[in-house]
Amino acid sequence: MSIISYHNSYLESDDIHLLSNKEWLNDRIISFMFEYFEHEMFNDLSQEIGFVSPEVSQFVKLVKTSEEVAIFLEPLELSKKKLIFFVVNNNESPL
Repeated sequence: MSIISYHNSYLESDDIHLLSNKEWLNDRIISFMFEYFEHEMFNDLSQEIGFVSPEVSQFVKLVKTSEEVAIFLEPLELSKKKLIFFVVNNNESPL
């Protein structure tokens, strides 16, 4: 069950427990943070800053062709941005 939602992101109680227990951040927490940054902290810079979600970042890392990458990145209009944030990890699993 969602405890809080914000634009396209949501957090559940398990996510909140990760924060209070000083655990690693998961994709939902990072996505929530990116949504907050985009719509609150850096709203006035939204034309200049792009935030790429953990799910899309992982997909880009694992795909084989530039055509597959373009399917997900082109709608983000990253070529128009001056600064782009990707989430990077060393997990090789597609799940």
